[in-house]
Amino acid sequence: MLYQINEKTQHSLKQYTITIHEDKYQVHLIATRCGRDWNVILAGGDSHHVGAAVLGIPAYIDGDRNRPTVTLSSMCVPGHKDDELAQLVACELVRHFSATVSVSVGIHMDQASAEDIRWFSKAALLCSRRLEEQVKMTDCENE
Repeated sequence: MLYQINEKTQHSLKQYTITIHEDKYQVHLIATRCGRDWNVILAGGDSHHVGAAVLGIPAYIDGDRNRPTVTLSSMCVPGHKDDELAQLVACELVRHFSATVSVSVGIHMDQASAEDIRWFSKAALLCSRRLEEQVKMTDCENE
């Protein structure tokens, strides 16, 4: 797998781009930090698009800060299944950053097999974790 991470800053927004490529597969995660919060785009496959959008927010069971959870709101284009990956990525990033996260996903592969879907799911989670690592490294350098 080839990993590529780019980072650029404009004004008070900081943007990260992570690409994972392997054989016939490719996924791009573009994340913009908006203060404490995040806007994330995950795209890949044969044609990029917007198939689903998820808004994730940190929440607490019965208001108890020792019992964190995530609340998600999803919208999906009829006939698409991108909401599953959007929810996966949103949950991961909300838990890690304890911040509000919006995730838009559009991954399409003609006649995707179960193996193809597994690869994209793993890659989506890996992109999220690479983002977390990059942010941690960047934040440590700025201290």
